Amino acid sequence: MSRAMTEDASDLTFRATGPSVLAAIVRGTVEAAVAAGVDRRTLLGRMRLTEGDLADPDRPVPLEAHTVAWECLGEHPAAETLALEVARHLKTESLGVFGWVVAHAPTARDVFAVMTRYRSLFGDPYTPQVELSDEAVVIHRVFEPRIARTRVMPEYAPATTLVLLRDLLGLEAEETVAREVWFQHGPPRDPSVHERFFGCAVRWSAPETRFVIDGGILGRAPRKADPHLHAYLDRHALALSASLASGQSVTERVRALVVDMLREGEPSQADVAKKLAMSPRTLQRRLEDESRTFGDVLESVRRELAARYLADQELAIYEVAFLLGYADASSFHRAFRRWTGEGPQEFRSRVRGRR
Repeated sequence: MSRAMTEDASDLTFRATGPSVLAAIVRGTVEAAVAAGVDRRTLLGRMRLTEGDLADPDRPVPLEAHTVAWECLGEHPAAETLALEVARHLKTESLGVFGWVVAHAPTARDVFAVMTRYRSLFGDPYTPQVELSDEAVVIHRVFEPRIARTRVMPEYAPATTLVLLRDLLGLEAEETVAREVWFQHGPPRDPSVHERFFGCAVRWSAPETRFVIDGGILGRAPRKADPHLHAYLDRHALALSASLASGQSVTERVRALVVDMLREGEPSQADVAKKLAMSPRTLQRRLEDESRTFGDVLESVRRELAARYLADQELAIYEVAFLLGYADASSFHRAFRRWTGEGPQEFRSRVRGRR
């Protein structure tokens, strides 16, 4: 356990306002982790939570507590396969209102629509984007460095999606629905464990976390499909989602969107404002209220991601520039030297020398 990690946890105090995630989601993670061998008391202590904080499944829990939980899991001796073990123990009914909504969804297509609609129930920094077509479902995300470093969280997202689909649709063990799996971090000592779990090849040290599912399952109905009950529960989930989203700072919401959008090029303030359903001028004022500007947030995200990408020796520097939304490598070189006083190649060589 690092000193920095301990200090992060000790500074955390429970609060019902600010960036939050549904208690049912956090409790599901805790229960699954305990079933996989993690000490419950130690985990809750690091999260600065009590059992009472998780008793009401619809209660908001600080997003920071959930992040600390993933960091703790990343320090576990079995971290290389822990996400898979945690996912295996996850039950749909442990996910609170989200679990009930997807359990009674009319089709698998509706399940993925729910995942997209209620991102805030899980905490935006953890929730991948979902793209649907008749051929495939693409679930992807460029996780921020703090989350990507845990290893467990990025693997947990596609692992739990697969487990939940098997549970909801009653898929047979031999039915393979995964087409592709990518992870941003490097491979474990035995990559075959993940390949057996997902039933397909896994790409490591990829530019994003990515899970592609065969679109043939989209028309299948969950075993407990009930459109009328689904509609009722959907309204309840919508109210909870709006409540959680309202507690998140504008800076954090902008930051999460920028991380998602960079791979398509440099996002503008207008682009981000549109996704937040506000005008660019309103977004500017809201950021100023938090003593930030859009440029500050964009540059902060780029700088953090640059350090992570450059540490991956398999990525060419022009590829790093592309992933950060720069039109050309020279613009990235200038920005990186402004941030650090050295060029990207100098930084990469220095990081390599430490290993």
